[in-house]
Amino acid sequence: MPFRPRQYQAVNDADYSSALAQLANPGSLEAFQDGVETSEISNLEYLSTMEEAGEPVIDVSFTSRQEAGKGPKDRPDETCTQWRIRYQFEPRDNMWLIGKVGPLLWESQADSPCY
Repeated sequence: MPFRPRQYQAVNDADYSSALAQLANPGSLEAFQDGVETSEISNLEYLSTMEEAGEPVIDVSFTSRQEAGKGPKDRPDETCTQWRIRYQFEPRDNMWLIGKVGPLLWESQADSPCY
């Protein structure tokens, strides 16, 4: 399954409903938009792709730049974040959507400050 960064591009294009539609359990559009509306995503790198229990898993890294207060909750002044994330996909309506998001298995945290 090729992973296309639809969610990243949709965030960068301020197309929040399309970005949210990439999630298996999306929540509210308002909450999602509030969390990402000042974000710009760049430097996407695919680290690995695999399958676990018959479902795709993709490890990526990317940079986000955002207004203070819109990055990691424990670092409210941060305006540049380096992310290293594992996406676990789930089947929904004949599509694979992002089900779980977390740090890479060998790392304790999914994000760190960048400058």
